[in-house]
Amino acid sequence: MSRLELPSHPLYVAAAAAFAAELAERSGFAAAESEAIRAAVDEACSFVVQRALDPEQTFTIKFELGGHGLSIRLTDRNLPVDSDELSRLEPGPDPRRLGLVIMRALMDEVRLINRGRQGNEIVLVKRLKARFSSRVRKQEKVSEEPLEPITVRLVQPEEAVGVSRCLYQAYGYSYTGYENVYRPEWVREMNRQGRLISAVAVTDSGEVVGHTALVRMLDDRPIYEMGQGAVVPRYRGQGLLRQLVSFLVEQARLRQLRKLYADPVTSHLFAQKVVLDLGFCESALMLGAVGPEETHPEPSSLMIAVRSLTPEKESRLHLPPAYAAMLTRTMDKLGLQRRLHEPATNRPPLQGALTWGLQAASRRALFHVERVGRNTPRELGRCLNEIQAPVQLVDLELADPHTDTVIDLLRERGFGYCGFFPGLGGQGDLLRMQRLGEPVRAELIQVASPWGQELLDFVLEDRR
Repeated sequence: MSRLELPSHPLYVAAAAAFAAELAERSGFAAAESEAIRAAVDEACSFVVQRALDPEQTFTIKFELGGHGLSIRLTDRNLPVDSDELSRLEPGPDPRRLGLVIMRALMDEVRLINRGRQGNEIVLVKRLKARFSSRVRKQEKVSEEPLEPITVRLVQPEEAVGVSRCLYQAYGYSYTGYENVYRPEWVREMNRQGRLISAVAVTDSGEVVGHTALVRMLDDRPIYEMGQGAVVPRYRGQGLLRQLVSFLVEQARLRQLRKLYADPVTSHLFAQKVVLDLGFCESALMLGAVGPEETHPEPSSLMIAVRSLTPEKESRLHLPPAYAAMLTRTMDKLGLQRRLHEPATNRPPLQGALTWGLQAASRRALFHVERVGRNTPRELGRCLNEIQAPVQLVDLELADPHTDTVIDLLRERGFGYCGFFPGLGGQGDLLRMQRLGEPVRAELIQVASPWGQELLDFVLEDRR
């Protein structure tokens, strides 16, 4: 355990943050994770210093490494904190609470604790992921024992630990996006609630050797994302991933789910082909959405594919002229019927609505323009300046007749076309724009269909 005792003065904030980053990197965290820890400690120390009435009043930082990762505890005797403040944080850029929002986005756990006369404590936890590729975990030796027969079915509650172990055997602790899948109690509870629908490949002896799941994307409508696919190394090459995905598509149809999304990485042609063979169609391409790793030093892109399962009511869209042709072509490919209208010519209402969130593990900041108002360009511009990330994404409601008024602002700031996300908006369908803070090597992006190539070409051209 390491321990720092510092005065409650801004002069020492950067030094404490730099110490945290160095400790994290030497302890096995990847560079991006170490930088996230540095930024979170910087915000936590600033939060302590801002509550100090006396800058000479010291506070303590304790760093403890364990099997789970790194735990950081800041204790002070400055102005009392509200232990419930984190639970009351609402979406949106509030400068008074921005530090807390950033801490919560960057770390796996953040807690504020008021200990009465003993003072205050801030707890930050970052779980350590093993340094393996997030796609294939290397195995020095694969067993040559005969493989047992496999059954593909829905997971049973007692098999939740088997799911977590299956993900570990496939990826180590490097699987990102749904890190809670390593916690059996989370797998069990999410399946009980129906927010997760897990399919497993199970041997006759009861070992879980494959897993794929549907994850609910929205609370108010049955749209799910396909993910968490894993097959233990010795059972690869048996077609288990295709069987698991096919089983879940049939489960989705029987449950009358509305839509399924999938986001295979563009470095994995096989995964793209699996979802396309099962009736999915590409609708968007998120460039550089998955961060570099030790074994994959370049950022990876995601090909977003969609499949509609139930008939939809025809909805009304206002397509921005700059992207009307591409959006119309995408809807035709997806088999979606929409009533298309020109953007509004009158002024938007005075007040718009904007929310945002950080996805630290995947390096993305996501902004959602829920309603365009006359104040939207100013507010969105301010948020884009303040909330930095390697990848910035802006979702625009295509049902909003004033959405086109935001397009020029975004393009002037270097944003380009990402794609079409049907059914995910508050009013229906979304247009997503994207801006990258670092270059992406286009030659590393692989696509599995002619339409995917057309989408890739359009996305790259729109960035020029």
